[in-house]
Amino acid sequence: MKGRPGRALAHLAVAACLASPAAGLRAGGSFDTGYGIWSPSGLWHRVSGPACVTPSSGAACVYYGMDASCDYATGQAQDSSLTTVSPVPLAAGDASVDFWLLYQVQSFDPACQDRLRLEYSPDGATWYLADDDLTVQSDPPGGAPFIGYSSGGGIGGPPLWQHLIVSLAAYAGTDYYWRFRYLSSDSQAGNPGCGPPDLFQGFLGFALDDVRLGQAPLPLELSKSVSPAVGAPGDTFTFVIDVVNTGASAADVAVWDTLPQGVAYAAALGGTISAGLARWSLASLPAGQGASVTLLAQAAPGTAVPADWVDQAEASSSLTTTPLLSPQVLAKVRAPGLSLLKTAQPGELASGENVTYSLLVENDTPLTQSALTLADQLPAGFSPAQAYPQESGPGAWILPSLAPGQVATAELWGPLFGQDGQVVVNVATVAGAGSATATASASVTVRNPVRPSITLKAVFPNPAPAHSSGAPEAAFIDYHLSVAMAVNLDVYDVSGQRVRSLSLPGGQGDQQGSWDLRNAAGRQVAAGLYVLRLWSPLEVQPQPQAIGYLAVVW
Repeated sequence: MKGRPGRALAHLAVAACLASPAAGLRAGGSFDTGYGIWSPSGLWHRVSGPACVTPSSGAACVYYGMDASCDYATGQAQDSSLTTVSPVPLAAGDASVDFWLLYQVQSFDPACQDRLRLEYSPDGATWYLADDDLTVQSDPPGGAPFIGYSSGGGIGGPPLWQHLIVSLAAYAGTDYYWRFRYLSSDSQAGNPGCGPPDLFQGFLGFALDDVRLGQAPLPLELSKSVSPAVGAPGDTFTFVIDVVNTGASAADVAVWDTLPQGVAYAAALGGTISAGLARWSLASLPAGQGASVTLLAQAAPGTAVPADWVDQAEASSSLTTTPLLSPQVLAKVRAPGLSLLKTAQPGELASGENVTYSLLVENDTPLTQSALTLADQLPAGFSPAQAYPQESGPGAWILPSLAPGQVATAELWGPLFGQDGQVVVNVATVAGAGSATATASASVTVRNPVRPSITLKAVFPNPAPAHSSGAPEAAFIDYHLSVAMAVNLDVYDVSGQRVRSLSLPGGQGDQQGSWDLRNAAGRQVAAGLYVLRLWSPLEVQPQPQAIGYLAVVW
């Protein structure tokens, strides 16, 4: 079976923390004094937590990146693994791996997200896929997509630790090497539609904690939920903790929960509260049966917003000496309304380089918002090359329904042109069906301007067509673009009448387009001399263009 934490979009850096057990916490693989049974490759290395991520428990981490800021920009595309140093025996009763996963997202294309894969090998040289579903999720619990390991000023919230259990029953009885394999671009996982990870290199990707490989599952299951997901100062939040005795016999179960900071009043229904700790005792819980306990917590009326409550419960059983943590839950304390966050990365670039505008909308109203529109006033000099999700119009989106506390994201990517030292500012707006609106802006500083230009290199055959057997009745245009830009071809006859308009490839560097010698109505043009004008609609001066001539002889 698998405990599933949600679904991720992705292009970020990665971190992994496999921490040693702390007092009162679950047992797990320890990296406090070394790598234990694991061997790192690439940029994996040990750090003392907290670094860019706080371990779920314990003090030591194995982290993927260059430093404690979760930056692996100098690494670019990576394919690295955390591998067992020797084969691991798996008996029928303990053929599983369970671990704690914290992850954040960073790709505007969910098909091109980072990957964390579980693989096995009989010899440590040839590897086979055991599970590629460790990161096939939509949105991670908590966390704002594209912002990395931060809540972005309160919008979105921090990412959350979740517990995963992967059955390895199919591999019981045979000793294999095992590894967690990190791929920083899905192109490395065989997706030809994904390019190199040239964006979002400075963000956290994955963190692993307390990996238990080849150990019997704990005889407890623990989960937690909160309602409402978002509330205002003074509101009461209800936390429900569900525990299941998965052992072979009845057990006495204890459940406890440390109250979130900022709680003004709390009640543990059926339990007790002392020194900020809520406790429940469940005597003789039958095997295979579960129970629920409830904690009420009120946000103080004067709570400063935005505020995030990340809360986690813990339980122990008389059948084991190892306590178990629940997945983390997030309660958001917000001022009622819509929230909008806009970022631009990088914040400073050379004219003609690519910028990514990222937008995040959070519904902080008590009602589901089903008619949200998001619009971004694109700056002059910005040439959109890609958008996610698909726009309803230039820089405009119709958002899906958002329940209270939910977020939605949109992104635009493309080259930005401007003068040296120019600060380019643009504003985005989100509006609901009622009067709820929010605005946000982002700025980019342009340096070292690169003038966009089009250079016509050749028109062939000339005259056209070639009149050779099998040759197409077409003319080909070779040209060079100093930067990526949209390119149009207008064809005029000698009287100045435009007979055809075409869109041509706009990638930076040498490109080739073609004209089939037909007019806008699809009929062959008459013999004669034609003027070819290549131009870009970029709002820059001078406007990039190039002129060529073609003789048509039938």
